[in-house]
Amino acid sequence: MAGKLADISQVSFEIPFPQSGISLDPPPVLTPHSTSTISFKINNTGLVEIASGSLNAILKAPDNSVIWAGTSAFGIIPIADSITQSFKLPFGSLSFGGYQLEYNLSYDDKCLSGKQEINYKPLIN
Repeated sequence: MAGKLADISQVSFEIPFPQSGISLDPPPVLTPHSTSTISFKINNTGLVEIASGSLNAILKAPDNSVIWAGTSAFGIIPIADSITQSFKLPFGSLSFGGYQLEYNLSYDDKCLSGKQEINYKPLIN
């Protein structure tokens, strides 16, 4: 084989890892002196199961003060499956303006975070 190139081939592969997506279902209306439910749908979009994790959520008033915080742990989410984590939020008096919902999803050394504004406009009859 002197002076000739040997055939070289290249092989690539991916190592599967957990991956998720999250969608939020906020209450349609904030009502003073009531309890509302906020639900998070956690989707396993990866090629392996998600072993376990936790979801942390914080709701801030228009003045940026924390009015509620919650944490929920979860177990295995199989491939191409999803779970829903819900929180009950008790409301007292509400201030006019935008409430900020911040959330962090932690699982398998990964973190996914986001925020959504929920506006409060009192109904005037």
